[in-house]
Amino acid sequence: MNLESFTIGVVTVLAVLIVFAIIVGMVKVFSLTKQLFQLERRIENDEQQMVRIGEECHSHTHEVEKSLHDRVTDVDRHIDDVNRQIISYTDSRFDKILNRIDKKQVLKD
Repeated sequence: MNLESFTIGVVTVLAVLIVFAIIVGMVKVFSLTKQLFQLERRIENDEQQMVRIGEECHSHTHEVEKSLHDRVTDVDRHIDDVNRQIISYTDSRFDKILNRIDKKQVLKD
């Protein structure tokens, strides 16, 4: 009976240890599963935030590009206006000189 009691005691202790190990393992699995779901949510949120930031950067880049293009267009127009004014002024000066030369020639004749 002693041997049977000892064997039953050892088997019982082993069974308790196995049950304890299974319970600890299940707690760990549930804990890791919960962490996994939290990480997946964080990754999804980070991806959405990256997409939003990318769209904002693209939008801002487009606005800056449009602003620069408008500015270059304005500068080109201003350059064209100044060139027209220079040509007009030069033409008027040239015409005045020609008129003076013509008047002098008429007076000489």
